[in-house]
Amino acid sequence: MGKALRSEIEAIKIIDHHSHCIDEFYWKDATNGPSPFPQMNDFPVPGMSLAKTNRLLSMMCKMYERPFPKTEEEKAELRNVYETSLADEAALYSRMLDLAGIELVGTLGQHKPVLPPGLDPKRFLPLSLSDGLLVPLDNSGMKKFGPKCEVFLRMAECSLELLKKELNNHPANFDEYLRLVSASVRWYRDQGAISLKSSCGYWRGLDFDIVDENEARTTYNAGDNSPAKYKRLQDFLQIYILRECAAIGLPFQMHTGPVGQEGFGALANPGQLDKLIYHANTKCTFILLHGGFPFCSEAGALVAGFGKAPQPVYLDTSAMWMVDPMPGASFNRRALREWVEWGIAPKLIYGSDGVSVFSQWLSAYSFREDLIVILDDLVENSLLSVDQALEAAYLILRGNSERIYSLIA
Repeated sequence: MGKALRSEIEAIKIIDHHSHCIDEFYWKDATNGPSPFPQMNDFPVPGMSLAKTNRLLSMMCKMYERPFPKTEEEKAELRNVYETSLADEAALYSRMLDLAGIELVGTLGQHKPVLPPGLDPKRFLPLSLSDGLLVPLDNSGMKKFGPKCEVFLRMAECSLELLKKELNNHPANFDEYLRLVSASVRWYRDQGAISLKSSCGYWRGLDFDIVDENEARTTYNAGDNSPAKYKRLQDFLQIYILRECAAIGLPFQMHTGPVGQEGFGALANPGQLDKLIYHANTKCTFILLHGGFPFCSEAGALVAGFGKAPQPVYLDTSAMWMVDPMPGASFNRRALREWVEWGIAPKLIYGSDGVSVFSQWLSAYSFREDLIVILDDLVENSLLSVDQALEAAYLILRGNSERIYSLIA
């Protein structure tokens, strides 16, 4: 039974709904604005766990059709082959998708998506970053939190200026700004975006309050960027954006988890989103990114809907398996098993957050393997039937994305 289950799950073609595919595989930003994502070298480095080292080397051997390196000289030869292959990035990326069993990729961009030449556009689904709509005032104070805050805010400011230029809309007051926000959401949809995404967990946290429109109007029209006032203006704008997305059926992704942020660890806990999810009542399809890591139980509880959220809430798996220092490690398997045991497979969405060829492949391989191990154990212990396990695998690896992003007729 285990072998049959494995073979059927391995045959499922993945939809990786959230990736970055840095630089050479990125939806090129026409602005050439700042990017918060560092270049990654996929080749194993000293200090990397044996499990991750061997997995990356095995993937490279499969990619380049070479035997596994047994000596340092053979490893150096493999490294040279890898570095040489980067000259034909599109071919390398396309072959990776085939070998990893990934059919479609959601790829984030800042403004107009432009796919690098050599890649099949039918395999890529554009996502658009919406942070620019939250920063209409002077952001110099927020930039002082740290270098990453400054980069994200510069990127958001650039995006907002491009939207104003694109839509020929230069608001002079709050009501005009709201019209710009509404038009921008629809413009993103018309550009082909399957979802909007916010990275505000990196630069201000996820603690959104329900704010009266008149209060937001007063703050905007006064240009008041004092921390408390500006935050509440952003709170109002985020909820407004979600309602505009709901009006046109556009899902919304929210960064959760304190990955890489200076000083916002606790505020990136998805538990901070309870007001937005349970009380804002935006009716928007809302996706929590990165499993809420390391607050995975809190994220799962929100998605399980114990409080009967008035809108659909989903949980994405990205980043956790991409940065996993030891493939097969207990933490990720424990979190995934908890989510499946809570019965939220119909609300789990596979994503990698991959920022390079092999990081995206590593995530797909490791996640699929962990999912197989967990489902097989649940079947063996009579907690799930084989059919239930296969349905859960299909939903998580592609079915939920198909439905949420309307990828099937």
